[in-house]
Amino acid sequence: RDDELHQRPLVIVVTKWDSWRELLPNLSTEAPYSDVLNGVSVLDLKRIESTSEQVGALLRNLTPEIVASAEGFAKHLLFLPVSATGISPEVDPENGTFGIRPRDMKPYWVEVPMLYALSLWSKGLIGGMNTTNHDGKSK
Repeated sequence: RDDELHQRPLVIVVTKWDSWRELLPNLSTEAPYSDVLNGVSVLDLKRIESTSEQVGALLRNLTPEIVASAEGFAKHLLFLPVSATGISPEVDPENGTFGIRPRDMKPYWVEVPMLYALSLWSKGLIGGMNTTNHDGKSK
């Protein structure tokens, strides 16, 4: 209905994280997974949501109209920073063109939006924990 907010989370993927990460210097670059058993990991949902809060606060300051539009559509917003390459293009000294060396690529969180959505809507397919200790066990 027109007078109700969408009930499922709206995942807003904020790209080019490698270019703007200095705006959130305390944002961790580690993958949001917790080990639960030998080689078995689950999503650290608390960490993902904490990251979303920080990115959302930044966007509320920089682009309040975009955030307001999203808040007018969905009840729950999730702002996820991603970077497909993890680095900015560099000038090749031999020919002066911009490019990225494949060996230097360090993608950041590109899989997290889909994994987060699957963990919420496909029960049992992707595991997640809301709170973790350093040993990966739920508090």
